[in-house]
Formats: sequence, C-alpha cells, structure tokens
Amino acid sequence: MRGSLALHLRKNLYIGIPQTQSNKAAEMSSQLPLLPGYSVGETSPAKRRQQTLGFKNGIPIQRPPSRGSNTRTTLNDSLSLTATSSSEKIDADIQLTLAVPVDEKEFTWDPSLTYGVMTKEVLAPRPKSRLLPELAASTVPPQRMTNVLTDHQVLSFEGYFVEAVQFSAIERERVRKCIVNFFLEDGTILVKEPKETNSGIPQGVLIRRQRIPKSDRDAYRAEDLSVAREVEFFAKRIRLTGADAFTTGYYRDVFGIDLGQAEAVPTDPYLIQRKKMETPIKRIVANPSKDKLRKFLKNDGIVLRFYCYWDNRENMFGEVRPFIIHYFLVDDTVEVREVQTTNSGYHPFAIFLKRARLPTTDGKGFISDKDIKVGSNLNIFGRDFFIHDCDRRTRDYYKTKFGWNLEAVKTATLQEEPGSTQRKPIQNEETRKNFQKMLDNDHKVLRFSSSLVSDQPDDYSRVFVVSFYLSDDTVGIYEPPQRNSGMLGGKFLERRRLVKPAAELGPSQFGASTPGVVTSGNTFYEANDFYVGAVVDVFNHKFYLMDADQFAFNWMEANPDQWPYSDLHRIMTRLQEVGVVGQIEEELQRIDSANWGYVSLGEFREAIMSFEEQEIITLARRCDIEGEGKINYGELKKAIQ
Repeated sequence: MRGSLALHLRKNLYIGIPQTQSNKAAEMSSQLPLLPGYSVGETSPAKRRQQTLGFKNGIPIQRPPSRGSNTRTTLNDSLSLTATSSSEKIDADIQLTLAVPVDEKEFTWDPSLTYGVMTKEVLAPRPKSRLLPELAASTVPPQRMTNVLTDHQVLSFEGYFVEAVQFSAIERERVRKCIVNFFLEDGTILVKEPKETNSGIPQGVLIRRQRIPKSDRDAYRAEDLSVAREVEFFAKRIRLTGADAFTTGYYRDVFGIDLGQAEAVPTDPYLIQRKKMETPIKRIVANPSKDKLRKFLKNDGIVLRFYCYWDNRENMFGEVRPFIIHYFLVDDTVEVREVQTTNSGYHPFAIFLKRARLPTTDGKGFISDKDIKVGSNLNIFGRDFFIHDCDRRTRDYYKTKFGWNLEAVKTATLQEEPGSTQRKPIQNEETRKNFQKMLDNDHKVLRFSSSLVSDQPDDYSRVFVVSFYLSDDTVGIYEPPQRNSGMLGGKFLERRRLVKPAAELGPSQFGASTPGVVTSGNTFYEANDFYVGAVVDVFNHKFYLMDADQFAFNWMEANPDQWPYSDLHRIMTRLQEVGVVGQIEEELQRIDSANWGYVSLGEFREAIMSFEEQEIITLARRCDIEGEGKINYGELKKAIQ
C-alpha cells in the first residue's frame, strides 16, 4: 500500500502544496531509494486498539468498535470499505494518510460482519461519531457474554464407583466414593475422590478438569447429569447418588427438573470389618495430682541434695568414693555427681550419672522422693550408694511433706570436716603417709617368685613375680611372658595397697546389708606377711610364694623381729628344744651315702620336713658357705652347738 502511495506521490499527486514546491519535492524523492522511511510525506499513524469490553449499570457488555482519526485500521475494516474503483481506493488511502478531509459518504461499514448479529438490546446507542456519522447511526446494542454470567458456577454431584480387587483374600471389590463437578463456564468436568485416613490408596483428583466426550461428536452437558443416573467417564462407570443445594435449584429453575432425594451409597464389607478391628481411642482425663504443668510451676527450682558414698573395695582396684545425689522435684529425675578429691587418680568428670529418671530394682516403676532416705542404700544401676547425710533444705522438705526427721549418719568410712561441704576419707594411722619411712626405704623392694593356686590345668605352669615396696607397703604383681604358654603375660596387678580378705568388718549401724567400717588395725598386707611359703590372697586369686631374691633374704634375716622364720637363733633354739638334732644328722648321713659331707637343698628339705619353708631356707643359707647350693651338715652341727 505504501509502495503505491509513494509511486503516486512521485507523479506529483500532492494535495494542498504549491506547484513549485511539488516539483522540488518530486525531484528530491526521485533521488531517494524506494525504501521505507525514505519517502516524502510518509508518517506512522497511531495504532491504538479500540477497547470493546466494558460495564454498564453493573452489567458486563460488549460494544462495537468505532472508527476514529487515531484508531488502528483492522482487516475487517478494510474489507468493509467499498469504493467505485481501485483508483478511488488509492485516493482514499492517500487522503487518510495525509489527514486530508475525505468524503465520508463513500464509506459503508457493517459491524455484524465482525462481531455477529446482536439479538438483545441491553444498552442505549453510543453517541454519534464526529468523523463517521453513518457509523454512529448504525448502532448495534451490546449483548452479555455467557462465560461472564456463569463464572464460578459449578454443579456438584456425589457418587461412587465399584472397583474390582484382584489377588486379595479379604475383599473382592471396593466401593470408592467420588465427587463430580460440572463447570457451567466452559462445560468441563472434574472428578475427585475425598481422602480417607489409612486407606492405602492414592486419592485426590481422579479425572482432571476437561471436556469429557459422551460420543464421537458430542461431549457431556449439564442436561446429561442427574441423580440416580450412571455416567461413563473414560470407561469408568460412576453412579450419581446426590447433589448439593445449588445444583438442585439450578436444575429446577433452568431445566424444570426435580433431582429428587439422594440415594444411599452401598457399604463396603471390608471397611466395616476393619472398623471393628480398630480399637477406639479412650479419652484420658487429666488428674489434677498428676498435672505436669501444675507440678512444674510448683516445684520448679527445688532440688533435693543427698551426700553418699560407694564402697567398691570388694572389686579389683576398688575403693570408697564420695558422691552427691540431686533429686529434681520438677520431673522426678536423678543426677549423680562425683566429689573430686586431690590426687584421686580419677579423671575429673563432674557428672557420674546424667540427669534422668531412675528405674527401680524390679523395673516396674521409677524412684520417687519417698524412696530416698538418709541411712539407707540407693541402688543405681547395680551400684549401692549409701546415703549418710543431706542438706538443710532437704530436711525441711521431708519434715513438711512426710514428717520425717533426717539426721546425719556418722560413720568411720567418711567424715565431714568443719567448714567444708565436701566429704573426705578418714586419714587414720593406717592411711596417713609416713614420709620418714618413704625416705628410708626408697627403692627397696622385696621380690618373690610365686605360682597361682588354681584348679585350672592352664595355671600350673604360670610363674609370677610378687613385689612388695617397703616405702609405702604397696604390692605389684608381674607375670613374665613364656613361650608357647598361651598367656600374654605382663602386669597382673597395678601397684597399690592390698587389702587382706580376712579383715574384720565392724557391724553396721543400719543393718547387715549396709557396708560397715574397718575396725581391725591389720587390714592391709604388711611386709611381714610376705615370706617363702606364705599364701597371698589378691582379690580371690591365691599366690603361693615359692622363692625370693638375695636382697629379700638378706633383708628378712637382718630384721628377725618382723620375720621370725628368718631368725636363725630362734630356729636353733627350737631344734634343741625338740631334740631332733641327732635324727637330722643321721638322716643327712644316710642321704650322703658317698660321704661327700654335703647334700642338696632338696635333700636337706626332706630331712627336716616338720619346719616351715622359710626356716629351712634360713638353715640352708647358714650351712651353704660357698653359696653353691651345697648344704654342709657339719656346719649345721657347729651352728647348733
């Protein structure tokens, strides 16, 4: 179109321009290329699209478009224009483009060609147009749109369909409820299934919103849906059993159809059986006495404190250890804290037992405040903690609630130092360190070779070295590794003070089950308890001392007041009192048939079997002058005389 206009302009078809100026313009346009933008007088008119949708008195309407000077010419507008010849159409376009007044009687326009025939007159005609009077005269009343009238209007039906169940021994078919929604706006249908708890079936939207075909040429409409009617959606037969109030009123007003009463949905036998198996949830009414919130508000911040100790001396490396028990009234939990002492040898863990509810010994409940008493044992996961005291606030609580008077229990196992809140072990004469003894006997150790007294055949060949440290009366046991013995060897007992198993325990003030205090002064093994022939009990393991090193024999013979079996003068006096000197000489001469004048240690032991092993070794060391293990019984006779 623009090409024809430009060609027409080059033929000096300029309107309203002098001839001289038109000639100059023609010469200028002839020199320019025939491209868009290089033509003289070519302008770009406004291309705004006319708005045809609107509202009138609250009713949505549709107006026909109007022609104006600044409106965009559509294809239908161009088709509706009629002219006498093609040259007149070109002239009309030129006049419109150059904004030159044109004879409007040559144009006729029919809106029904574009927007259809209007059947209802809803609004008054629009005012006349200034440019096209004939267009304004041919007013067509607007009509209301169907999709606007039925927007958000949905017909809802209730229904069900029967689904066959295969490979199941408890049900053959399943009744599934559904809801069918018909949207009047566009005739689409949505089918969804309400979700049921623990159904095990993926529920929700069964058929998404779409137009469902009824036949090859038609789709389902509102007239095809009704109560007590079966519809088939994609090979799924759904029985409509009811409708909501809006759907019932719509069918009555529009179609004059009464949908009637709703049908009952068949029951599913499997669901009935399943509901019988489900146990009903019993409603629990809160007991005011067991109300946790009330208990929290009442007892928040109140903690009962008890002082106790754990006596573990019956096990290896065990001892008496002090603890503090905290009982929290807010939730009946128990916390055990260990009292840290200087140089205790234990890792500094503040919490021995994390705060938690403490079960009873029978496992049927939990420990409460009335189960904790001063002067009794509290079993905490197999450990008996003896409670001997509590703080002042705990005494007031028990006196107010239970009427009990809790008094501190004085035992010799633990004592309370004045001005201290911690309980420390008693340091009596037995436990207090003797520094002078440690300085005098430093690095002095009595070593004995021993064997394990046991009924197990594997223990017969085991050999141990028992070391007694004279500086602090501690004992350590070491097992030398032996090839092909099956035992790893190494340290058997860490160096420590060893308690005698026969130590007498004093009677308890609170019954036989409470551990008493040690009253005997000879509770630990001392130096004079170690000699050849002695049996040492180490935590139910008995060690027989078979031999000793040279330093041990010399030390015992140099201190005969502590080791009477190493006192040579006492042994000789005993031989004279018994009167067996002659018998011993005759037995030794009989054994020494070759008259060598000496016998071995084993033969010497057979001659004087009535004496202790330590006494025999002491006599043998006196008669063995050269130290080669040869006992000269002549020297024995001289020593006796």
